[in-house]
Amino acid sequence: MLIDIFARLQGVHRPLAIPALQPRQNQLSTYLHGAISATTAGQPWPPQSTETTWVRWASGGGWIVNQLTPAGYQGSSRTTTGSTTSSSILDERLETVAAAVPSIFSHGHVLDIGCNDGRIAVDIALRFRPAFVTGLDPDGALIAKAKSHLSFRWSRLGPNGELDYFPASAVERFGHVPYPLAEDAGEGLPHCVGFLNADFVDWKVGENKGQFRTVLMLSVSKWIHLVHGDYGVHPHPHKSPPSPPKRRLRLMAVGLESAFTKVAELLETGGHFVFEPQDSKSYERAVKKNPGLKYQKAALQIVPEDFAGMLEEAGLHLVHEFTERKRILTIWRKK
Repeated sequence: MLIDIFARLQGVHRPLAIPALQPRQNQLSTYLHGAISATTAGQPWPPQSTETTWVRWASGGGWIVNQLTPAGYQGSSRTTTGSTTSSSILDERLETVAAAVPSIFSHGHVLDIGCNDGRIAVDIALRFRPAFVTGLDPDGALIAKAKSHLSFRWSRLGPNGELDYFPASAVERFGHVPYPLAEDAGEGLPHCVGFLNADFVDWKVGENKGQFRTVLMLSVSKWIHLVHGDYGVHPHPHKSPPSPPKRRLRLMAVGLESAFTKVAELLETGGHFVFEPQDSKSYERAVKKNPGLKYQKAALQIVPEDFAGMLEEAGLHLVHEFTERKRILTIWRKK
């Protein structure tokens, strides 16, 4: 019965508005797009530089410039399909955090740093009624999956906003339901969620200063640290690590310390930072998968045990710590 209703809603003969992401086809179209462009410009293909890649958003919304991310970044989300992005099970970290601070996501602006395939951001929008959720990730392939996941969850909503009202099979069979115009949509999905292909360290605070009620950084601090360093400067691999820069110079840094400072700047007074750091063993596993990060890791002087002091120095104080987990989950509040 529900499938019949969904078919009438979607229109059996209507072209798919936003097809589900298909990484294998995307990889082929990515390669062909680059090959054609390079040939036209008289450039070699594959490109000699590996600084950027191109990823096609599955909806046909154009090409996303994607800086390469290290192997193992965001686990298996980048390479898996189907159940990874279609899962409607609420992440236990959100349940834990919301139980400790019931209003942490409600009626305010939320930023998810390293948003992965978008499940956290979309679940916050669906279940906690925020004003707006912004998902940020440097991996264009994950941003494409996040947009596809948002469309998938929107397509399953019932006539009165019931969660997962239409079965997943209906969406897979008849395609995604087109988004309403922004002026006709009202509050909630799909226009209360946005995804940006950007590196948080390079992202400018600008008018966003003090605008976020909650900022999340879940299992991505390791990658920020390894890629950008303690203070934003990696030494030559054959030279000794530099001394930490003087405090007056740290405002110009773009490393992990400045990322913590930026989090504090983005939060409103009384706002919360949900932080799940990776431990030192996780760094070692990352280096095994990415030998090129060996020298970056060797240059690091800051260790995960220092993070608490750095966050306190940035103007945050610890209000909750959940230690009975594989990774410690913490909630910080801006003073």
